[in-house]
Amino acid sequence: MENFFVGQDLNELFNAIVSSIWFSLVMRIIILLIILRVADVIINKISRRILAKTRDYEARKQIETLFHLGKNITNFILISLAILAFLGKLGVDVRPMLATAGVAGLAVGFAAKRFLEDLIVGIIIIMTGQIRMGDFVEIAGKTGTVENIDIKLVTLRDTNGNIHYIRNGLIDIITNYSRDYSYALLDMGVSYDSDPDKVMAVMKDIFDNELKTQPEMAEKIISDIELIGLERFEDSSIVIRVRIKTHPKQQWAVQREFNKLILKRFKEENIEIPYPYRSVLVTNVEKA
Repeated sequence: MENFFVGQDLNELFNAIVSSIWFSLVMRIIILLIILRVADVIINKISRRILAKTRDYEARKQIETLFHLGKNITNFILISLAILAFLGKLGVDVRPMLATAGVAGLAVGFAAKRFLEDLIVGIIIIMTGQIRMGDFVEIAGKTGTVENIDIKLVTLRDTNGNIHYIRNGLIDIITNYSRDYSYALLDMGVSYDSDPDKVMAVMKDIFDNELKTQPEMAEKIISDIELIGLERFEDSSIVIRVRIKTHPKQQWAVQREFNKLILKRFKEENIEIPYPYRSVLVTNVEKA
């Protein structure tokens, strides 16, 4: 008989827990987390299938960016709907709240305006392919690699490792250093005694027989070196300009290696690279 009453008490306790509002809210949260996870898996699976069939580098970056934005929008919609459902479960009528928000437009209008501005600008930027995940860009005076794009912000990480969060609504001019291709631009100053034709011939030989023979450099380079020619006259040097077309974001590695090879080769060819120097005249001043 005692066991019967204990079992009945446990059954009543279980029914009370299951019927409680907090149990319902916890279950809704669990269901929401499951839905978010399933949606994330589905989006990732679809994006991987599409990316596997896409060979173009620029197209792949655009697809990755669009699916990343799709994830953010999906999560935003699901979480917003869940919050409204939770409030409804707690007995809160959301309709008066929405109406109040409409009446109190002056209080929230500025925030809503900024949000809509960020949202619209962000969608336009992403859909037109101005910025993609992994691009190296300059935005609002900040330069770095795009680590994240969503409906509110663009996140950049600069070469020092600093993170910059930039509102989409503040983006006006975008400089993308990694769209389609890049250039390793080199302005080489040599002495006025140097023959410009010889200098360019030596640089062409360095490119053909030293730089491009390195496999890790060859895969970064798209086309032959461009010998632009004598660019300008400086106080103590003439400046020869050349440039090398590379894959996006590879121009700096190519330029650093090319600079190293030029320095070594110019020493062998006795081509002088001027540098500032100062003459000091020492005189003996006799004391009166």
